[in-house]
Amino acid sequence: MFTGEPSNSNPWVTFCMTTFKRPDFLHQQLTDLAKQTFPYFKVVISDNDPEGSARAVVEAFNDPRVSYYVNEANLGMVKSFNRSLAKAETPWVVMITDDDPVYPNMLQTLYDLHKKYPGYGMYMGGCDLMAHTPEVARSSRVKVGTNSCLANLAIGTVREYKGREFPYAYFKNDIGCHLLWSCGVVKREVALAIEGMPDFGAPYNTDFGYIVLAGAQQGAVLLNTSLGCQVVHGANYGFTESDYEKFYITPDAWMKWVMDHLPKSQDWSTLYRPLELFTARWVVEYAVSIKKIAKDRQLHKPEFDAVVKRIFKIPYLRKWKIKYWLAIHMPGLFESLIGIKKRIFGS
Repeated sequence: MFTGEPSNSNPWVTFCMTTFKRPDFLHQQLTDLAKQTFPYFKVVISDNDPEGSARAVVEAFNDPRVSYYVNEANLGMVKSFNRSLAKAETPWVVMITDDDPVYPNMLQTLYDLHKKYPGYGMYMGGCDLMAHTPEVARSSRVKVGTNSCLANLAIGTVREYKGREFPYAYFKNDIGCHLLWSCGVVKREVALAIEGMPDFGAPYNTDFGYIVLAGAQQGAVLLNTSLGCQVVHGANYGFTESDYEKFYITPDAWMKWVMDHLPKSQDWSTLYRPLELFTARWVVEYAVSIKKIAKDRQLHKPEFDAVVKRIFKIPYLRKWKIKYWLAIHMPGLFESLIGIKKRIFGS
């Protein structure tokens, strides 16, 4: 049990990770984590390869802070992440993929933040987004290289949110920035209370759900300083998934999961509409990104087109079909309309 000040024998936080047959990514991630200026941490890795193909990578580091476990089967990303969370013993946790690096000062910055602003269940910094190729940059509507995802506020700005406030700020985009779960620490008791990574039958939006539900429990403190990077390289889950039925079930299933796991002590009925709008925008953005990737790779995806046709028959998504059509067939006009809306409404 953690008491007193953090030390090698009294670690403060655990990085919870899953991996599956990506030795190069895992090696680089462990190399980067070893550079943390705050050394009092653990790493728990759950390998979704029953053959334990990542064992050699982990053993080569010979770092006692790193624990490695082989799952009995490929549990899928969500269950494997939650397996790592269940094995964590420190008071704070970080959920991190094997391909999104955090910067060396990330833990020290968040440790200092939690000491200065005590009493919250989540502390998060901002992030950058790195696009490796023109192809993935176009699909993500960013430039090749490093793109800032910070809010349009002074670097270092600190914002405090009560648990009741945070989900509304997130879904209404009042936060004004992209939050990457690996750039934040969450109380382990909070992460366990929300059942970790949302497990509703599909992996989409699970990181968003984790962030929102964690912030809703005991509030959140956000620091407008980039502490890590989301890397878009083309082998990310969203670009490689071919079971498009998971995309179809996500809107309803993820919204139900979020609403069901918010604190029961409060009435969240007025959150449903912002959640619905957030989900609709995500559906359009994800569908457009897959179509752009398919076009660049000269792929014909009739199965995906069929699912998209079905998904826009869901009542609250019907009116969003025109936005999807414009983004695919008249992208210039679509971007112009978005720009006009931002100038008028500010978001």
